[in-house]
Amino acid sequence: MMTALAAAALLVAPLTAIPEIYQGHWTTDRAACGGEDTQGVHIEPLAITFYEARGVVRHVSQGSKGASARVDFTGEGKSWNEGVRFRPLPKGDLELTALGRTQTLARCSS
Repeated sequence: MMTALAAAALLVAPLTAIPEIYQGHWTTDRAACGGEDTQGVHIEPLAITFYEARGVVRHVSQGSKGASARVDFTGEGKSWNEGVRFRPLPKGDLELTALGRTQTLARCSS
C-alpha cells in the first residue's frame, strides 16, 4: 500500500527539461504559422521564446494536470523570474500561463 507521501511524490515529479509534448512552436492564430507570429511562443527543452521576451528554464516539474517551470526571462530591457504553467488540452492544443496571462495555443507544424 502506498503512503500519502509516496502518492504526493508521484503527483509532482521534478524533470530536467520541458516535456517533449509541450515543445515546438505554438500560436493563437494558425494562419500566423510560418510567418512573423507576434502572438506565438517557441518552446524548447530549456528555453521559452515569445515575440519580445526570451526565458531560460531553471526548474521543471510534472503534475497530474500538466507541467510547471521557473523561468528567468529577459526582454525590453528588463529581467525577471516567473512561473510558467503548461496544460495539455483536447485536440492537441496547449493552455499556457505565462507573462501575466493564460492563452490557448495551437501547435504549428514543423
